[in-house]
Amino acid sequence: MIVASDLINKYFEELELKSLKEFEIASKARAKNYDPKPIVEISLARNIGERVEGLVSAVHPEIKGTGIAERIVELEKKYEPGDWRVGFTLCKECAEQKFVKIPEKIKILELSVRIGLAYMTQGTVSAPLEGMIGVKEKDRADGKKYVAIYYAGPIRAAGGTAEAISVVLADYARKLLGYASYDPTKDEIKRYYHELELYNDRVSRLQYFPSEEETELLINFLPIELNGTPTSKKEVILYKEVGRVETSKIRGGMCLVLGEGVAQKSKKLLGGLKKFANDFELGHWLKFLEEFITFQKKIYSGSKKENSDGVKVAPNFKYLRDAIGGRPILSFPSHPHGFRIRYGRTRVSGVEGYGFNPTTSYILNNFLAIGTQLAIERPGKGCTITTCEVMRGPVVKLDDGSVLRVDDYETYENVKKRIKEILFLGDVLINYGAFLEHKHLLVPSPFVEEWWALELKNNIKETLSNTIDYDEILKNKFEKISYETAKQISIQTGTPLHPYHTFFWKLITPQELKTLVNHISNKRVKNFENVQLVVDFEIEFKKILENLLIPHKMILNNITFDVETSKSILDSLGYEESFEKINNIFQEQRTIIISEEKALTTLEIINKVAPFEIRDVTGYTMGARMGRPEKAKMRKMKSSPHILFPVSEQGGRLRSLNAAYEEGYVKTSFSLYFCEKCNLTTVFGVCDKCGSKTKNWSVCKVCKNYTSDKEHCNTKTAQYDNRVVDVVFLIDKALENLRCKKNKETFGQKYCVLPPLMKGVKGTSNERHVAERLEKGILRALNKVYVNKDGTIRMDVTELPLTHFKPCEIGTSIQKLKFLGYEKDIEGKELENENQILELKPQDIVLPACKELADSDLSKVVMNITKFLDELLEKMYGLPKYYNAKNCDDLAGTLCIALAPHTSAGTLTRIIGFTKTQGGLAHPLLHAATRRDCDGDEVGFMLLLDAFINFSHEYLPNLRGTKNMDCPLVLALALDTSVVDDEVYNMDLVWEYSKKFYYETQKFPFPTEINVGIIENVLEKPEQYENYGFTHPVKNFNDGVTVSSYKLLPTMAEKVEKQMDIAVRIKAIDSSKVASLVIERHFLRDIKGNLRKFSQQKFRCVSCNEKYRRIPLLGKCLLCNGDILLTIHEGSVVKYVEQSLELARKYTVQPYLMQSLELLKMRIDSVFGKEKEKQQSLSTFF
Repeated sequence: MIVASDLINKYFEELELKSLKEFEIASKARAKNYDPKPIVEISLARNIGERVEGLVSAVHPEIKGTGIAERIVELEKKYEPGDWRVGFTLCKECAEQKFVKIPEKIKILELSVRIGLAYMTQGTVSAPLEGMIGVKEKDRADGKKYVAIYYAGPIRAAGGTAEAISVVLADYARKLLGYASYDPTKDEIKRYYHELELYNDRVSRLQYFPSEEETELLINFLPIELNGTPTSKKEVILYKEVGRVETSKIRGGMCLVLGEGVAQKSKKLLGGLKKFANDFELGHWLKFLEEFITFQKKIYSGSKKENSDGVKVAPNFKYLRDAIGGRPILSFPSHPHGFRIRYGRTRVSGVEGYGFNPTTSYILNNFLAIGTQLAIERPGKGCTITTCEVMRGPVVKLDDGSVLRVDDYETYENVKKRIKEILFLGDVLINYGAFLEHKHLLVPSPFVEEWWALELKNNIKETLSNTIDYDEILKNKFEKISYETAKQISIQTGTPLHPYHTFFWKLITPQELKTLVNHISNKRVKNFENVQLVVDFEIEFKKILENLLIPHKMILNNITFDVETSKSILDSLGYEESFEKINNIFQEQRTIIISEEKALTTLEIINKVAPFEIRDVTGYTMGARMGRPEKAKMRKMKSSPHILFPVSEQGGRLRSLNAAYEEGYVKTSFSLYFCEKCNLTTVFGVCDKCGSKTKNWSVCKVCKNYTSDKEHCNTKTAQYDNRVVDVVFLIDKALENLRCKKNKETFGQKYCVLPPLMKGVKGTSNERHVAERLEKGILRALNKVYVNKDGTIRMDVTELPLTHFKPCEIGTSIQKLKFLGYEKDIEGKELENENQILELKPQDIVLPACKELADSDLSKVVMNITKFLDELLEKMYGLPKYYNAKNCDDLAGTLCIALAPHTSAGTLTRIIGFTKTQGGLAHPLLHAATRRDCDGDEVGFMLLLDAFINFSHEYLPNLRGTKNMDCPLVLALALDTSVVDDEVYNMDLVWEYSKKFYYETQKFPFPTEINVGIIENVLEKPEQYENYGFTHPVKNFNDGVTVSSYKLLPTMAEKVEKQMDIAVRIKAIDSSKVASLVIERHFLRDIKGNLRKFSQQKFRCVSCNEKYRRIPLLGKCLLCNGDILLTIHEGSVVKYVEQSLELARKYTVQPYLMQSLELLKMRIDSVFGKEKEKQQSLSTFF
């Protein structure tokens, strides 16, 4: 039972009713038998029980309707949602055959583990289906039977904890069913470690790589054998022929479960099992895990050394490991001129979406667009860019030496061509929940406007002068105030100086402060009210000003300051006492011998002489580099097919139905159907001659006769056959069915010229080789949409968070929003204008419609999909049109399914508008429901009606990792907070942080030591879906760069050129080190890898595409006499060579790296030959 307010419950009911209406329409269409099955193939789930049952029934259809769903609901009431005991009880009851009777004991065990694991993964991912691929019973040395569980790569989607739990579930079921424990041999134990080592070194880095001693301890204990199928072509070097291990190749699934599962998550496993292990006869696990964890502590004790300098949060260089050419490095770790960390959340940030001033993106050559991923130093590994104009913007130095703040677009426009150096990158807004999620110490907050406002609010007294409107200032706390007002407030209330007028005093030493004072104190000030300091240029003084980020201008070799800056400098340095006090302090510091600990810092000295308190505005910084660019586009399979219909060789290089039509036939594997009325076989479920329903047909592999029997000649029959199909007849019939004969844009021998290209697939890869009806492909081609592997049309977008929006931001009319249930704004006022702020409902989404990139305008894609579906309903199924959409406003309210990669359960969503960016904006709870966050992940959307009508299991490739993954096997109708990814529980909901919070951050506390309102606090309450707060305003979340220049620059050379242009100008990085990182981490690896592949490549026939390991002696294709081509060309090997050498020379990299490049160039020349030098005449150079 979902706990929510009446408003949200009504919203859920409306979504469900509309989804059931579309389900009914799809059911009517499906009943026509034009699809592989006459029913909708997506299971609807209203709770986690239905999700688990629906998911597992994809491989165990016998469990459908056996009461598992209801039992899960009962168990959750007995315990609580997500309790491990629910999973173990389900496992037990399956093993006891309470739900379904299975004769084979080992099959009972397999189903028990799948059900338990499906519950532990919340019925969302395909790991229980494709990650755990089966179990076997094997013989021990003493002849008893034990259990081996087989894993594959997709088990990764379950996560380390669930991987470990699956092993315990298998052990529990083993005991219940009376199997003996596993008895590993010495060679088997050694094979486990050797395989882990090879997987970690040569296939993929494990998050945790257990030592040989840990591996031995684990395998000796585990009561079941961890096994798996080969996931790599690489073979082990040692222990190839180990008795009970069936393969000599690396088993990736097993390595993941052993390393990232049981070994890495042992502490979490122990913590979870402690609560109930003895009740489920799992006490042996408690004893072992305690011993194992003690052993881990013993072998790793002393490996983590404390920082000798006493630094609590040390610089972290991990994010620089994978530097990529063309994606700029923006700041080195913890560099004081990098991104300044600021606490808070906007309505478009949270769950790893961070806020930046838009001018930061403009100044960085437009590389950072809204939705671009950053690899970051802290608190996590990555984030995405969102906009927040009240963040402090960058500070830049111009070509004439002037320094200024760039806080808005107008300022940037005026100086963009004159920027010589970027002295400070600006703020990054990170919410408290990000530090809580990543268990990262809170770093000291700088003194910022919101903290200043809290101090002012606390210090205001009724007796204060009425010359300042304090209420207005507090209401608009992010607005700039004049220096005179700031000074007056500080003196009247005792509040520290406003951060806008405070300089970065911590970034200079006391000795540099003395230099600053010496230059300033030489200047006489006649009129303080209109003072404008003018100081002679001197290099050391100029550098100090730049470190302090003090704005100034260079005029005729003089450094000049405006009035407000001049006053702030003079007051901060004690001008009122003629600098006497600060000079006395310098004298004391020089003459009195005191310990280093007691020496005054620069900020302490300033506070002794200023007429008001000055706080530190420096804070802590974060290093970052650009990761993946933002993304919004329709998904296209390889070769961009419009239809899942095979064209084989007859489709030509483009796999075109047009080419196959000209050939007149297609020869490939098709599923078999038989029309009893016409007495002939066909390839579709409805006969193309008489329109009757056909039935599934099979062919005997021995005698080649067609039959309806599943077995013939004592062998299993095949439901497909390699045959020649008259594609001309099928296409003409499809055109006739669609009533398209008079349409000049369609094709057909009798009608007109061929249409725009209509593409199929070379061959179907599903189990029965089922093909789609040609009518669907024709309609998709005409509407310019493309098919996915499961028959649906997908749209992939970068995930961005959103909790509140304005109508003007999403392009939807007020009338339409009211119709969708948005009647009041966050202040409870009736919705009347497009600038009111509305709170987003949990399953509503805003899709990207970026006009700057044609492929990223998903409003056009959605419109085309609705037109395709309307035509499909009307022309193929004979049903009324459904959408009838004419503009974007009509699209608001369209239902979709959200489905993230590697998952198998979709979530019902509703489009309410479109953004000008390339990000898919959705509620943080919805992102969590898809098992994702916003650190650069992407999610797929498909229209609900499209999925109901066109999705079929029959189309899915019969390959592990694709058969049940990334397809909507189950659809959750309502968003239940108890079954979402728990990362979102840490997101904060407050409207402002307390003053105590800011003070506590100065002590580097653990996040758990500070109490801030988060989603976890409101779970199982009506507030879990609404009344979310945010701390910082956003004028318009579309403001900023919408397309990264990385996507617009056509060549890698241009991307790297722009990247290095930034590197030269950013003070927070070293251009020489950046060049070295790009060469080492990207170009060198690429060149060496491609050179190796060039020597191992296959060769391809240009005509028939036949592959050869070596070129035939004839020099021609043996099948068709066509020309033979390389599959890897010289250009792919040498493409980065000259660019790397040029970078190395220009930016003076280390000699070792330069020599490595030169040696590599010599190797390449030895393979491809060196270009001959041409003798040129003198006239060439004139």
